[in-house]
Amino acid sequence: MGCAILVKWLPGLLIYLCWFIAYVYEQRTLKNILINSKPIMISMLTAFIVFLPWQIYCYLNYPNEFKQEMLYNSMHITTALQSHEGDWTFYFADISKLYGEGDLVPYALLISFAFFLYDKKQNIHNKIIITVAVPVIYIFFTMVQTKMTDFVAVVLPLVLIVFANFISEIIELIKNRIIYRVVFSIIVITITFLFFDLNLVLKKHSLTYKPDKDKEGRLENILQTKKLKNLNNLIANKNLILFNCGDLYIKTMFYCSDVTAYSFIPSLNDCKIVRSKGYKIAILRMTPLPDYIENDKSILKINF
Repeated sequence: MGCAILVKWLPGLLIYLCWFIAYVYEQRTLKNILINSKPIMISMLTAFIVFLPWQIYCYLNYPNEFKQEMLYNSMHITTALQSHEGDWTFYFADISKLYGEGDLVPYALLISFAFFLYDKKQNIHNKIIITVAVPVIYIFFTMVQTKMTDFVAVVLPLVLIVFANFISEIIELIKNRIIYRVVFSIIVITITFLFFDLNLVLKKHSLTYKPDKDKEGRLENILQTKKLKNLNNLIANKNLILFNCGDLYIKTMFYCSDVTAYSFIPSLNDCKIVRSKGYKIAILRMTPLPDYIENDKSILKINF
């Protein structure tokens, strides 16, 4: 759980909410809750030991940046950041991105959940954990102003477990081996058509089935990646700050080791600051460069 918080921040605490509710249901009385709370307390203490040192380290060493990041995180709740906006139907209308494009997908999932709640084979703890986690995440992020599909992906495994349970029960009901194989084949084919979006796979991972415009974009992407890998061989681990990368500044930092990249052309003052910090300057010739850059022989100019 400590690692989950480091990776996903506060949604990583979700399991404690589910555990606590299941625990309260099991213990029933306040006395029992207090007497038998040792396991959950030890678990929470361990999680805090895992994730708190990093928060303390960041606060002590980078107080301004840390406060800014915490403020930015909290702004997700009240403000639709980076145009990631939507109304209360956003996550329900967007369900196909996580679970499949078929029109019957939402109904299949609803039926699976209804069966899961009815299923007497499932113990009460499983039912509580899943039926608490999924609605809480969807309700919470529906209330949050910044909307992104990945926010609710933390409960995707639980939803798939519920659906798999439903399919498994249908298959187990069939005793005759021949009928079993026929029904199993039908179910597999049906699921494939309901959930597997072939057009999306072709769009994302092939050139043959894409429109000419998209095909050119993908080829340009491939060429850019090749150039960045070659660029890495030229500037990696040389204590450089790279400028004038345009829209590729983030992608550049993925492919170039130990290089910080910026989209803009540095001013004279920027160059002084970079050098005062002990870094060399490199710049891509993606756009015309000003004279103070061209005439400075200490700046590495790279054709891209």
